[in-house]
Amino acid sequence: MSEDKTADGILRDIKKQVPNVKLYKGSAPEVQVQIQSFGVREVDELCRGARCGGFTVLYGPQKAGKSTLSSRCIAQMQKDGRKVLVVDLENRLDPEWMKRQGVDLDAVQFLVGGRDFEEAMDATAALVRAGMFNGIVIDSLTAKAARGEMEDKKGKEKSMGDDTVALLARKLSEWFRRISPTIDEQKIPVIIMSQVRATNLHTGAYLDMTGGNSTKHWSSTTLQITRSSDKIVRMVKGEKVELGYWARITLKKTSICANEGKQILIPFYYGIGFDDLAAAVRAGLQDGIITLDSKNQVTFQDHTYRSEHQMVEVVRADVALAGALIAAIAKGNIPTTDSSEFPSDESTSDPSVDSSDETAASPSSPTGEEQVCDIDGCGQVTKNLRGLKIHQGRHHKPENKE
Repeated sequence: MSEDKTADGILRDIKKQVPNVKLYKGSAPEVQVQIQSFGVREVDELCRGARCGGFTVLYGPQKAGKSTLSSRCIAQMQKDGRKVLVVDLENRLDPEWMKRQGVDLDAVQFLVGGRDFEEAMDATAALVRAGMFNGIVIDSLTAKAARGEMEDKKGKEKSMGDDTVALLARKLSEWFRRISPTIDEQKIPVIIMSQVRATNLHTGAYLDMTGGNSTKHWSSTTLQITRSSDKIVRMVKGEKVELGYWARITLKKTSICANEGKQILIPFYYGIGFDDLAAAVRAGLQDGIITLDSKNQVTFQDHTYRSEHQMVEVVRADVALAGALIAAIAKGNIPTTDSSEFPSDESTSDPSVDSSDETAASPSSPTGEEQVCDIDGCGQVTKNLRGLKIHQGRHHKPENKE
């Protein structure tokens, strides 16, 4: 008798006692990793996406972009045919903002209310086990108090002086253990948002997610989202107008790719969110599809724009130009660290703005690592490729070199 038949026979005997046990070969499709796209190419390239049948955690300070990224993921789930349940434990999600990110509000269900954490999570588990939804987003996991924080086992209300240390953390651990078999069996991608707190104050404070260690343990992918110090600004008649910021997304944990510890910068425009067209322009600059001269003017397809930001505004208003740029990036098989496809924004450039006095702030190293000028043995070191081009165009004078 072959080993396979022996294993099958043994498994049949085992199933009589434990019917839910299954045995698969490593090549079986049932054990292959299934991925749900975030709908943001840069994030997908960083972490592959969200694991179906696992938990993906987004954490970071307020107003960093967690809810916006989750909304983009909801929109992508809907495009992929998933029925999405949004568990709004904070009661603060903005449907209109979600709509702007591409979410079909008529096709998404919101679970709100619940007196405590247990009520909200029991309702979520019941809906999942009933097979009503195959995409889950929770905002945010630690927003509700555990029942034991508010009342004792007899239903008597507790005071603020009662000790309830780590009670929610224990309930979180219990919830993960109870819900994970259903999540895995139905291959449901679960996106969890988590708040942060300062920790390790004595030896060097840093931001860590709330709720104990169970969320860290059960997550297959953990993304930290913060604002970088780089702002997106425009100079209008000598005054800076802040348009947004560069969001820094760091892959803190992963079980599905080899990019742990890496990070990306994505442009976030106020009123728009993660601006994929601005990211595409930056990708074109990084990889030479769009050229930059010594006056910070950019050129694409023989047309020159006064600044990177002006080109972004033109690309937003010109669908054909946006398509040509994205096609050029795809044609060159360029690693799109800062590019993604998404519908263009409705806004256009303000005709009252003096575009000749227009510049856009950008990350400190937007076009690569340190560069060395090699013209006539100059040897001048610049921070990035943009700095090298500016140096060569404005300051480098070979005739003055000895």
